[in-house]
Amino acid sequence: TLLKWAVAVICVLAVLQATYYLHWYVSSGRLVPVLGCGGWVRAVTAINVVTTSSSHTESRWRQTTRPFPREHVPTQYFDPGGATWKKGTFCDSYVENTFQTPIGVCGSQQEPEHNIKCYRNSQSRVMTYCILESVFLPGPRIIGYKQLDVGLLTGGAGRSCPTISLSEVYKTSEGNSRNHKLLGRVAEIEKKPSAVCGEWINKTAFLYTADQGVHIYFRMNAYYNLHKAIAREGVAPGDFVIIKHPLSSAYLFSEWEKMKLFPEMIDIDELPNKTMCFRKLVIVPYSFSGIPFRCKMEANVRGPCFNCKGRGLYGSSFYSFRHRVVSSCGLVDEKNHVGNRITIVSRTPYNRWKKDDPNKFQRILDNEDDLVKALGRKFPNTNVTVAHMEKLGICEQISLAHDADVLMGVHGAGLVHLWWLQEDALILEFNPTFQKGNPSFRMLATLSGRNYDSITVTGSQHMVSVNVDNVIDMLKSKTHLS
Repeated sequence: TLLKWAVAVICVLAVLQATYYLHWYVSSGRLVPVLGCGGWVRAVTAINVVTTSSSHTESRWRQTTRPFPREHVPTQYFDPGGATWKKGTFCDSYVENTFQTPIGVCGSQQEPEHNIKCYRNSQSRVMTYCILESVFLPGPRIIGYKQLDVGLLTGGAGRSCPTISLSEVYKTSEGNSRNHKLLGRVAEIEKKPSAVCGEWINKTAFLYTADQGVHIYFRMNAYYNLHKAIAREGVAPGDFVIIKHPLSSAYLFSEWEKMKLFPEMIDIDELPNKTMCFRKLVIVPYSFSGIPFRCKMEANVRGPCFNCKGRGLYGSSFYSFRHRVVSSCGLVDEKNHVGNRITIVSRTPYNRWKKDDPNKFQRILDNEDDLVKALGRKFPNTNVTVAHMEKLGICEQISLAHDADVLMGVHGAGLVHLWWLQEDALILEFNPTFQKGNPSFRMLATLSGRNYDSITVTGSQHMVSVNVDNVIDMLKSKTHLS
């Protein structure tokens, strides 16, 4: 009898402790472990609300959202010699080897030896890829100056263009004003002899014109373009440098971008402040030229792109880019694990940029709490995480997706994290009726080989709700959650 009373008292104290901690993390916005007593509070112990970010918080987050030991193996879902799209198919010529059709910029005919070479895709009039040889950045530069000038050297590598005509480039790069301006300046600036060079960079240089510093979907498109450009040029690590365009938007996670994802990257202001000359400068396509975006935007390629199912193509650029991102956060894929993690990407109003009005934030899930409670009841052995991605470090965001067996949320940029899911995981998109014509994440899941499904949600532009029973039924039929 005394033993039973002792157990009862311990459980009551544990519940009180859980209540205290739950109140504390809700009021403070911090992540803490929520303790409980067996099945009595399973619905609570299965829920972690991740809302903040710091190096200290990240270590605690790893402890509280990884309660089940798993067997880890080196990242296996990328093989440089692995399968990719079949040669000669649409998927090969559009999705993988995108830039093959020359654009005449040196008079009427482009020759391989010209020092300006631009390429497009035969299926698209938007995307452009240009390579400049023997060029200079005039110096001294004004540090922080946002306009970048690039000129051609006389007598350098490659035959000089007799006349530079960019009309065809402008036709194929509609809206890409940054690269337009840069190429326009190349045509305008007087050619100089190599004697003007204060210093040479002999490695292949990639001019990175990323934009959308806050919109993570387009930022990942820009990274993917840079990754593909490096692969296209066939340069090995250490044999190239990435120059960050001065017009590139400020990015919340620039340290990760430069130290982990692309350690070869430097800001333009980090170059010696004198005339810098480059043997080869590649102008990387900007974010709106990313294949995931173009595939869903252009009517003539949307259908064929949906036939480009990337699952198992471990040698494709979609897999190699995923490998780059996942590895940059120190993550490894898992071997034959049993699924027990759901991550919900929560959409809550916040200031995305200066003067942004949070009251205009769209597609908020108004019955999110009901969904979380139902998931806790129906899948008591599953860890449910509600992630406020905007308040997390980038590797915390990537890790939450990478470790998830199900990633779900209302249509929005945060669902780009489906890219890091492991092969047996599921992305479940809550798709508002007014977004039916915008298959961004279905397209990305198709190309990257992830498992995708969707549920239509109802409501207004501002607030939507999901049928919780439909979510439960789908998870029971599509997953092994318990």
